[in-house]
Amino acid sequence: MPGGARALPAYLLVILGGYSLLFLGSAVQTLMIEPARLQRDYLGRAYGTPLTLQSYDHWGFQDPADQWRYTLSVADLAELKRRCRQVSENGSPRCTLYSNMDERWFADAWIEGRELHLIDGLH
Repeated sequence: MPGGARALPAYLLVILGGYSLLFLGSAVQTLMIEPARLQRDYLGRAYGTPLTLQSYDHWGFQDPADQWRYTLSVADLAELKRRCRQVSENGSPRCTLYSNMDERWFADAWIEGRELHLIDGLH
C-alpha cells in the first residue's frame, strides 16, 4: 500500500470493500439461505426461490420477525393445497401449511391466492 496522503483513498476503498462484502453476505443469508432452510424444515422442500420472492419484511427489535412472500407455480400451488389445513382467521378460512410456537418462538406458513407466506420470529 502506498504511504502518505495518497494512501488514504486506498485504505478507504479497502474498508468500503469489506463493508460491501459484509452487506452482501447478510443479504444472501437473509434472502436465500435462511428462507430455503425454513421451507425445508417446515414444508419438506423449498418451494419459493429467490427469483419468485415477491417481498421480504423484517420488524421488531428485541423480538424480531421475518416474513417472506413467494409466487408459486401452478404445480407447486396444487401440491401444497392438497396438504393445507383450513384454519379460520378472523372469520375467513386460511390455507395453513405449518403453524407452531413455544414460549419464545413462532412460525407460520400459509397460502393466500397464489402466494406462499412464510413467517418466523421471536415473541
